[in-house]
Amino acid sequence: MRSQMLLIALLAVFGLTATAEANTRIVPSAQYPTIQSAINASVPGDQICVLPGTYAEAINFNNGTIAMDVHIIALAGPSVTTIDATTGSAAAVTFNSGNTRSAILEGFTVTSNLKNRGVDISNRSNPTIRGNLFSRLRSPGNGNGGAIIIASGGSALIEGNRFEGCISFDGAGVELNEEGADIINNEFVGNTAIGGFAGGIIDYGSTATSQINIVGNLFTGNRSTKGGGGLIFGTKGIVNIINNTMVDNFMLASAPTIEPRQTKTLVVVNNIMWNANAFELPVSATATVDFNIINDINWQAVNSNTGTPPKFLNQAIGDYRSAPSSVAIDGGTLTVPVTLPNVDTQGDPRLVDGDGDAVPDIDIGSDEFDAAAFLPNPVKVNNQASWTYVAPPVFNGRTVFGFLSGGNGSGTASGKGIPLNDGSGRFLALDDDNWFKSSLMVPMIQGQVLSAGAAQTTPFNWIHNQKGKRMYYAAVVMDLSTGKILKVLPTCSFDIQ
Repeated sequence: MRSQMLLIALLAVFGLTATAEANTRIVPSAQYPTIQSAINASVPGDQICVLPGTYAEAINFNNGTIAMDVHIIALAGPSVTTIDATTGSAAAVTFNSGNTRSAILEGFTVTSNLKNRGVDISNRSNPTIRGNLFSRLRSPGNGNGGAIIIASGGSALIEGNRFEGCISFDGAGVELNEEGADIINNEFVGNTAIGGFAGGIIDYGSTATSQINIVGNLFTGNRSTKGGGGLIFGTKGIVNIINNTMVDNFMLASAPTIEPRQTKTLVVVNNIMWNANAFELPVSATATVDFNIINDINWQAVNSNTGTPPKFLNQAIGDYRSAPSSVAIDGGTLTVPVTLPNVDTQGDPRLVDGDGDAVPDIDIGSDEFDAAAFLPNPVKVNNQASWTYVAPPVFNGRTVFGFLSGGNGSGTASGKGIPLNDGSGRFLALDDDNWFKSSLMVPMIQGQVLSAGAAQTTPFNWIHNQKGKRMYYAAVVMDLSTGKILKVLPTCSFDIQ
């Protein structure tokens, strides 16, 4: 009963329900003490809900006779739910019965203390691996594919996972062998190919009909003894490398970050490739290479690639989100041969107007910059709302964020808006609830043209403490050269009690 109540609560939190068409099994319970016991009792389409804990077992998505296309989900997430394959000799998770993408592993930490591999996929299986943490995994016998190996004709979906501290000879993160795959919105951090190639992903000789899509991933801190600190491909088929960020990877040999060998069709578009080695992609590669930020001088003058360094929020601590002044913002192209995901690696919307020109364009790299995230948060103390206005960041020398304020009572205020720098004595302010009327007030309206240089750059404090009234705050994007308001960001409010 206790497990059932917890299951219902977790299902509600995560927006899931147990359907009449499928059985929902709880692990651990008196009936299913292990994950594998629940698999063995299932039929395709069932859901297995795993409660927090560490499960020292190796599981197989079959029941000994047929493929078990079931959804195994750790509802409380990888921080508290672990499959540990330290003991034994098998991979932590195996798909070897021709599983489809309805066979789903979601929400676990998968580890082995560098004793065994994480996931073994074979026999034309095509599972979905989503939202997991793969940590401290190692391919057996100094082999390949430290976290995941895919072999024998399948095409898995690997989405929204994090790979860290995994080791192998080749392909410390993922090895593809005669495979296609969709590898989307993952993070490959600090994995090492000892003696071989590719700290991130390696492909060995996939067929001419295979297609590998590497989209929206972050590769950082990966190492290899030979080439391909991030990626290496020997496929005879199609490889699409779109909207990835590859930063601070390192190869001991003078070898490229992306090394295509027999690839029939290679598309490298919308990526940030800025690694310890300046040799990113062989010049002789037959490829479409465009709209990349790349530190390989052989490609910087080709098509719409650029050698302007990317700017991150805090590269020193591994925060590779774009800084407000990055050329990555709205710098990519939507003309790509794959369907782009709706969100980036942070879960933020993938296509937004980041530079305030009223045209949503995709960013270069794995992060989609969202200007609204830079709105200041008012601090409410003792029924008083206040913040300090700081000099706004400049976007590509053209636009600027101006933070605005207002309320529907006179209150006590130091600047009921943002003073303009045009000598007019006017200021920008909100006009919600008709709270304030003045010939000097300039209400923020998209498309309105002020004067060049009108944006405020001097910090000041704003205070509103009128009880029983409502305080509003918002922001605009302004063209510095013309003073035109390009975009009005969403307004938020709260009441002063």
